[in-house]
Amino acid sequence: IERFEHSFHEDYWIGKKILELVEQGSKLNEIALIARTNRQITNITRFLDKFGIPYQIKRSESLLESKYIQDLIMIIKVLSDPAQLKDDKLMWKTFSLDYWKANQFDVFGLFHDAKEQKMSMLDFIQKTRLPKYDSLNSLSQKLIALQTYALNNSFQATFTKILHSLDLIKYFEALPEPYPELNRLSSLFQFIQARTKFKKDYSITDFLSEVRQMQERNITLNADPIELDSEKVNLLTAHGSKGLEF
Repeated sequence: IERFEHSFHEDYWIGKKILELVEQGSKLNEIALIARTNRQITNITRFLDKFGIPYQIKRSESLLESKYIQDLIMIIKVLSDPAQLKDDKLMWKTFSLDYWKANQFDVFGLFHDAKEQKMSMLDFIQKTRLPKYDSLNSLSQKLIALQTYALNNSFQATFTKILHSLDLIKYFEALPEPYPELNRLSSLFQFIQARTKFKKDYSITDFLSEVRQMQERNITLNADPIELDSEKVNLLTAHGSKGLEF
């Protein structure tokens, strides 16, 4: 029995232990990690990614627990209302997302410079067009264009436009373990498609309202389950592992 002061120490130890077992001759499909909650599995996967350990998640998981889906929802929130683009707190978070690989010093510098001029980050970057903020300005222009698109098109079309205009699919494909995240993305799109069939004028506001209600009421929006793979470590919740043999 091992004891750890912090959960990330435990997750790191798990990753190192798997590498040790593989070096000793164990096959990946002979290794299973069984956690109590989906959140614990999510935390463990971050260390498996760092160690380059292939894994497969076997669970019905809530899409809303995924960091990448949460970030995507934040982008959708930014596009839902013109006033959101002038919200510096929200824009700081948006500019800082992993998707863009933006220099965090540039994001902080933009915030500081805009505050000194008593302007929003968006207004400052558009009016000054300083070369050092070119990448952030380019991103802001894409967000403005997407917001205009969202106001004049269905949310299903807007969602697709977001993925392609911001190169998010390419980002997911470049992840160390892309399939779980692509599966979550596909599941979210299927949810949007289903809601659009039910309500023809299903809007970006409708989507955000439903997400907020699900979060407040702890309603799970499940991703499609992923089948176990013979060449990967298997991650399961204690409930999901019942009846399975390895």
